[in-house]
Amino acid sequence: MATLLLIIIYLCFIGLGLPDSLLGTAWPEMYVDLNIPVSLEAIGNAVITIGTIISSLNATRLIRKLGTFRIVVISTLLTACAILGYGLVPGFYWVLLLNIPLGLGAGAIDTALNNFLAIHYKASHMNWLHCFWGLGAMTGPVVMSVFINRQLGWRYGYFTIGAVQMAIVIILLISIPVWKAHEEMSTGEEPIVMKFFDLLKVKGVKLAMLTFLCYCATEYTIVCWGSTYLVKYREVSIATAASWISMYYLGITIGRMLCGFIALKVKNRKLIGIGLCTVLLGAVILMLPLPQFAALIGLALVGFGCAPVFPGMISETPKRFGNRLSQAVIGVEMTSAYTGILVLPVLFGFLAARISMALIPYFISFLVITMLISTTMLNRMKSE
Repeated sequence: MATLLLIIIYLCFIGLGLPDSLLGTAWPEMYVDLNIPVSLEAIGNAVITIGTIISSLNATRLIRKLGTFRIVVISTLLTACAILGYGLVPGFYWVLLLNIPLGLGAGAIDTALNNFLAIHYKASHMNWLHCFWGLGAMTGPVVMSVFINRQLGWRYGYFTIGAVQMAIVIILLISIPVWKAHEEMSTGEEPIVMKFFDLLKVKGVKLAMLTFLCYCATEYTIVCWGSTYLVKYREVSIATAASWISMYYLGITIGRMLCGFIALKVKNRKLIGIGLCTVLLGAVILMLPLPQFAALIGLALVGFGCAPVFPGMISETPKRFGNRLSQAVIGVEMTSAYTGILVLPVLFGFLAARISMALIPYFISFLVITMLISTTMLNRMKSE
């Protein structure tokens, strides 16, 4: 029964990843069809991220009231309806409106399932869970590009992904007996609900939040600015730069699959440290005046190094803060993570515009060193 439930959770995380890259993939055709400025994509993404932050902050209260299963079903249904709605939008204001449930649903699923897996399953499964998110994130753009390349349009791409999401909702509803059986076997301690500022007073919470902020800033700075860095500073062609960035994402996904097996033998905290040092090595290679191909090696190392950090930190949360408090802590960790996605890549863009895009490996190195310090301090902290 536990294995069947795990498969269902993996499926939910594929669904969580599917829409993450859709807007960026569809946008070149979408903004022309809707007759809007190309720059509005940033606003659309910001609305999704803000919605995710809001739902992450309130996830503990909602889960305590409704339970993990109901939250997952409702949130998946919200995202499915939003994605299907994309296929019908007559203008950009409708896109913004649909981005609200899309963001709210994503944040609730992310927080609920991360905490559920961290408490009930081993660290290896957390790595595999986020590997399946990567599989979804890579599959979404592929599906969208198939419809665009066949001149069927971006709307059919959204209809298809929305239908897949709705199928996941149906599977979740069919799996009610599996969730009930798990609840009957579980001792089920009530999660502690704390106000945000009270939670910040708990020893180690601010360090954990800082780590998640820096991690997501590292990952998404590469995603947002990596291609521009390669084209402008490394003189790589636009097509090559795009393929190299996709290899970076593939490195994260494969890395998480491998880390799931490694975590069976290597302690989680050690794996996080090895990952951060690997990211730092990749950043140093990007700094050096090496041949063009070295940039691909540097990006691959950054991707592989990122692989164990996010799932590893989630797995450590119940150990550091206790099962009853972990749901609330993971909520603020997710909030911090999405804040890193929303704010720091934008700040780097302003910095690069004023100085140079060549700063990207130095910016990443700064974030990684900050994470190494914060995780070392967390590791020395006694579990409460």
